Amino acid sequence: MRPCPVLICLLVAGCAMQPSPNITTFGEVSDPAADNRLVLRFIERPLPKPQPDYKAYDFHSLVWEVRTGNTWAEKVAITREDFERGAPRR
Repeated sequence: MRPCPVLICLLVAGCAMQPSPNITTFGEVSDPAADNRLVLRFIERPLPKPQPDYKAYDFHSLVWEVRTGNTWAEKVAITREDFERGAPRR
């Protein structure tokens, strides 16, 4: 049986079109001049037994951002993977 190229394209494209994760900022600390800040971010995870008004989160990253004009630019990010590196467990 010969595979259908259209079906294969739809399957491959469909796998790549996953919804982006819901990343939430839980805390922010700025320096006195308000030109640098640390941002603590968590990623929303599904609950094993979903309940209304309940959400679960895992650590995503701790980010140092620097103000450039009216926007913030990421200077350094420490991700979950960075924290876990070299540890025997998650």
